[in-house]
Amino acid sequence: MLRTLTLALTLCTALSTSALAATSASTPLSTSAPVFTTGGFAEIVIDRPVAQCFEILTNVNGWPDINKGVTLAVEPAHIKLKKGVIFHESIASPVPGVPNWKNDWTVQEFVPGKRFVIMGRDNFSKTPMHSRITYVFAAKTAKTTTFRRTIEVDMSDEFRAQASKPEVEALAQFLGSQWDMAQHLKKYVESTAR
Repeated sequence: MLRTLTLALTLCTALSTSALAATSASTPLSTSAPVFTTGGFAEIVIDRPVAQCFEILTNVNGWPDINKGVTLAVEPAHIKLKKGVIFHESIASPVPGVPNWKNDWTVQEFVPGKRFVIMGRDNFSKTPMHSRITYVFAAKTAKTTTFRRTIEVDMSDEFRAQASKPEVEALAQFLGSQWDMAQHLKKYVESTAR
């Protein structure tokens, strides 16, 4: 909670200063190569083998069960993941004043047992931005996995200029929630994997 609050305060301060706009590189959403300017990550050990962790956490059709209250739905049903596959995630807003939204994700990397990367437009604000989520899996032992979850966004000048306070708060919660999310995913995998 303290990490989320600290990030929220830092992000709110950064968005209100012209220094951030002057020092960060950004790419308009119309280009095909966003420049990711900010993000958050968490790394945790899950007491299950890599294969089980990878299978559970990259089953995007299972995300509504894994992320109850956050992921409302994933479409299409029965997604077979590989590079280039597109899927849609409906997300419940964590912030009053920001309606629920839908992200369209494209799988950028899919290396079974090792790495899963998706990129898409985060559509929670009037001015959408790109975001990228990376999952990295490594065997710590035969029965444990080091799992790292990273979120990156390309805060454009347009977002910085037009974002409402609830949208800034939603972004801060999104970026600042990585430790809580990693803890949640660890508990989920350890309670479901046999």
